Amino acid sequence: MTAALHLCALSVHRQGRTVLHPLSALCPAGAVTGILGPNGAGKSTLLKAVAGLLPITGRVTLGGIDLARLSPRDRARRIGYLPQDHRLHWPVAVREVVRLGQLAHPDGRINAAGIEQAMADTDITALADRPATALSGGERARVHLARVLAGTPAVILADEPVAALDPAHQITVMELLRRQAVHAGRCVVLVLHDLTLAARFCDQVVLLQDGRMTAADSPRQVMTPDRLEALYGTRFLTGTLNGQPVILPTGTNGYTSPSSSAVSCTVTTEISASAPGPTVTATASPSMRAVLSSVSRVSASPVCTCTDPRRA
Repeated sequence: MTAALHLCALSVHRQGRTVLHPLSALCPAGAVTGILGPNGAGKSTLLKAVAGLLPITGRVTLGGIDLARLSPRDRARRIGYLPQDHRLHWPVAVREVVRLGQLAHPDGRINAAGIEQAMADTDITALADRPATALSGGERARVHLARVLAGTPAVILADEPVAALDPAHQITVMELLRRQAVHAGRCVVLVLHDLTLAARFCDQVVLLQDGRMTAADSPRQVMTPDRLEALYGTRFLTGTLNGQPVILPTGTNGYTSPSSSAVSCTVTTEISASAPGPTVTATASPSMRAVLSSVSRVSASPVCTCTDPRRA
C-alpha cells in the first residue's frame, strides 16, 4: 500500500487571476478519487497542479513528503500523469512510447516485462510495432495510459481517461484503474464527465465549480440530484441497473421537477421468452412517472422497457 496524497490549501494563480481557490483534500491510497465539475471548473488545473506542472501556493504531500522538495526525476517516479491531449508528433513505435514511462526509474533501468504487461492491460499488444501517429484517438489514449502504468507510480493522475474510448473500452479502462487502486494499493485520481462511471468506480468524489471545491465525500453522499443540478445547471434522474448506479441528465425544459429525493427508480434486467433478447425494466415511482411523462411528452406508464442489445 502506497502513501496517501494530501492537498493542503492548494491554490493556483495565473495572469493575476485566481483560477483555483484554496482547497484541502485527502486522496487515500488504495482508492479512486473522482474530480467532477462543469467545463472550466478547474479540474484539469487541479491535476496539473498536483503533477507539478503549474506553480502553486499551499502544499501537495505524499506520505508526508512535500512533493515540491523532490527533484523532477523523483517526482516523476512517484506520480504518473495522463493528460487530456493524446497527440503524438513523431512516428515512434507504440512499444517505445510505452517505454517512456520507465525513464524516471533508478539508473534508467527498463523492465521489459512491465512494458508488455502494461500493453496487455490496455489492450494494445497488437499495436506494439505500429507507429503511434497512425493510431486512432482512442488507441492513442490507451497507449498513453500504458505509458503511465509501465512506470508503476505511487499516484496515477488521469484527465478524462475514457473520453475518447468506445463503451467497451471505457468499462475495461475504468476496471483497470480501479484494480490499480484496490489491488496494487495506488492512489488514483481521475477527472471524469461520465457521472455513471464516476458513481460506479470512484470511492470518493470531489466537486469543483468556478475554481472552488463545493463538496468531497462518497458518491452516494455527494452525487444527489439536487447537488448535481446546482453544479451542472441541468436536471438528473438517478437509479440503479443490476445494483449499479445510473445517473442520467434530462435537460431543463418541458417540465417542473418534483422533489428530487423522489426522482429515482430501480432498474433490473429480465429475460423475456417472447422477445429477441433480455429487456431492461424500470419500475418508477409516481413522481418518476410524472418526470418521464413530461420529458418524453407521452403518457406516463408505471413500467418502461427496452431491449437490451447486449444479449439479443
